[in-house]
Formats: sequence, structure tokens, C-alpha cells
Amino acid sequence: MLVGRHDADSDTTEPAGAKAVAEIEPTSPASTVRGTVEFADEEAVTIVTINLSGATPGVHAMHIHQNQSCAAVDGGGGLGAGGHWNPADAAHGFPTAPVHHLGDLGNVTADKDGNVTATVTSEEFYVGDGPNTIMGHAVIFHEKPDDGSQPVGNAGARPGCGIIVPADEGTQAVSR
Repeated sequence: MLVGRHDADSDTTEPAGAKAVAEIEPTSPASTVRGTVEFADEEAVTIVTINLSGATPGVHAMHIHQNQSCAAVDGGGGLGAGGHWNPADAAHGFPTAPVHHLGDLGNVTADKDGNVTATVTSEEFYVGDGPNTIMGHAVIFHEKPDDGSQPVGNAGARPGCGIIVPADEGTQAVSR
């Protein structure tokens, strides 16, 4: 018997314990942010553990983005990640709001030394197979906080980016 969450709209059940990681790397020579965003399916929730260093002190938005790319596009670091991951075509919002992009992870705070340690949970996305899997996407660390506005929260540039891969595959370099 497979243990895990089942999506009522599909025939897939993702196994409890599935794990993935995004190695966050700078998207430009001016950025120094780097670290990991780890995803772990545990029963009916996915735990997202964020550990970064080299960030500008203050509040920053974090989002899962549509594409599996951190490439610079038109001179913008990380723009290859595309827009926020939003399979339900919902309005943007904070992850605690009833309506929001599936990729809205909320804001994190970098301390005076530029370190970020945060944990986020979601009952809406998961590592395993299915329509709401995080696999095949990128995580973006934004320059500014998400202010909750439409269409994407006004979070500014993308100084850090990482591709989400299965945890057992290790890391992938940022493509620039």
C-alpha cells in the first residue's frame, strides 16, 4: 500500500518521504546569495526548509516559478524561470490567503549578517508525481518583499535562483 497524499482529481498518490532540493545560486556577479531550499513530503504536508546566506539584510519574497531555468533573459538574471508557478490560474496572494498562486511561498527575513533560516509548509503542492508537483520548476529569491499586490507582488529583481531536483540527484548549476 502506498502511503501519502492523494489528489482527488487524479489517479496519483505521492509517497510520503519524497524529497527535493533547489541549490540557490547568484544570478549575477553583483549577487552573493546562495544556499538551499529543501522540500520534504510528510504525510499530508510538504515541509519547505530554507537556508540561505549572502542576502541583503531585510525582507525578501520567495516564489516557485514556472520554468526549470535560471537563465538570464534580456539582461535580467533569473528571468528564464518565467512567472510564478500558477497551475490553477489563480490571483496572486500570500500563501495564507484563500486564493494565491501555488508558487507563492511568502516572505523571508535575512538577518543583519545576510542569513535566512525559515520553514514553510504546504498542503497544496508536493514532491511526488501529480498535477501539483514542484518538480520541473525553479525557486526564486527576490530583491524585495512580496507586498501581496496584483499581479505578482512587486518583489523586484531575482538575485538568487535554483532548479528543483530530486534530493538524491544532488545539485545543478545555475544556467546563465
